[in-house]
Amino acid sequence: METPPLQEPKPLGRTFYIVLCSPIAVMALAVGFGVAGGRNGAGGDVGIPLSFAALLGMLVCSIVCAVMIGKRKGGGVGFLAFLGIQILYIGVAFAGCATLADGMSFR
Repeated sequence: METPPLQEPKPLGRTFYIVLCSPIAVMALAVGFGVAGGRNGAGGDVGIPLSFAALLGMLVCSIVCAVMIGKRKGGGVGFLAFLGIQILYIGVAFAGCATLADGMSFR
């Protein structure tokens, strides 16, 4: 008996990219609200809670994306994808939170 050829894993679809980019879009929206509202404006009051929601979303979405990759490519690649996605999200989080911080001075 001849073994059937291995099937190619399905490529990552639109759902993966929506889940991957949605926390980045939420953080950008939070920064937009914070910057548009100014230091003492009403937008700053919306931007900070929204940025915290984006941080929670980043954790959840990185796990979901890593599971999607892990199911297609294997557990090891899924774990490496989780680490890579975390590095991306940490960079976005630092940039977003630093932009929203009031009165931040490095002097």
